Amino acid sequence: MNNLLDKQLQILKRKVLEMEERQNQRECEWQRILIDTKRLLSLEHDMTERKWELAMEVKNSEIERFKLELEAILEAAIKLQKAQLKPSLPNISSYDLR
Repeated sequence: MNNLLDKQLQILKRKVLEMEERQNQRECEWQRILIDTKRLLSLEHDMTERKWELAMEVKNSEIERFKLELEAILEAAIKLQKAQLKPSLPNISSYDLR
C-alpha cells in the first residue's frame, strides 16, 4: 500500500514538474513577445518621428523659398517706386548756380 502511495506521489510530482516547466516555457515565450513588441513599437515610433522631421524640413525649405521670393518682389517694388520718384525730382545739374 505504501508502495502504491509512493508511486502515485512520484507521478504527481512529475506532473507538477511538467506543469512548472510548461509554465516557465510560456513565461519565456511571453517575455520574448513583450521584448519583440517593445522593439517593434520603438521602431515604429522612430519611423514616425523621422517622417515628421522630413515633413518639417520640406515645409521649412518651402517657407525659406517663399521668403526669398517675397524679398525679391519687395526689392523690385522698392526699385520701381524709386524709379517712379526720380523723374519728379528736379535735376539740380540743370540749374545755373553762378
